[in-house]
Amino acid sequence: MTAAFERLVWELEVGRGQGGLFAAHIGSSDELGELERRLAGRGLEVLMLDVEASRALVSSVTEGGRLPDVDAVLLTDALATQPSEVLHKANCSRESWVRDGHCVVFGERAAGSPEVLRELRDLVAIFRDIVDLRPDVGRDDHLWDTGDSASLKLLARRVPTTTRGSSLIIEGRVHHKHRPALMCPDCGAPLSSAVVEVRFEHAPEASAVQRVRGFRCECGAQWPDPRAMRDAHARAFGVGTDPTH
Repeated sequence: MTAAFERLVWELEVGRGQGGLFAAHIGSSDELGELERRLAGRGLEVLMLDVEASRALVSSVTEGGRLPDVDAVLLTDALATQPSEVLHKANCSRESWVRDGHCVVFGERAAGSPEVLRELRDLVAIFRDIVDLRPDVGRDDHLWDTGDSASLKLLARRVPTTTRGSSLIIEGRVHHKHRPALMCPDCGAPLSSAVVEVRFEHAPEASAVQRVRGFRCECGAQWPDPRAMRDAHARAFGVGTDPTH
């Protein structure tokens, strides 16, 4: 699953007993179903509601009703298609959602739409996070076949610009996507290329610090490139890059 999915599982697990609202952008109820299974597997009592039950619960809470006494409530499309008057009441009822220390996930197919957020400014202001639980459709597309639409070469001759799987064809030339982003071992977020500083404790002081190509994460972690580290080690100890040293 995506890093956002894993982060939400962790947030709900450690937030047990603490009030917290989340907006989750979903492609279908399958993502919420997977979230329900993961949380239940960690010992949390989870209630997942379908569209009709979710909207009924929103109406109940806006009128002063209470949330079910469980660790987490997963709502399906409870907000996106509600009429404006219902959204207005929901926006004014934000204290009702957190008064009893519940964790609630609003799983919406249009969770980030400007219309919904504009109607729910006060409610959104107390969300702990807005996450995208939809699977990354490009993660495994290098495995896709061209299907029955013909080979890439034939497509390239017929269509000036098109895409097929992980390939982009522009004026008859086939281009491929970059390799998938590397993920941070510490937090799971994507790493970005950077120059990082490493220090070899037992090297001479003049050459102990080396700057090498590597990766940096938004969490602050730095990861040097293994090949660059090999060359940096050789420079630090003055042994060259000859593998016989």
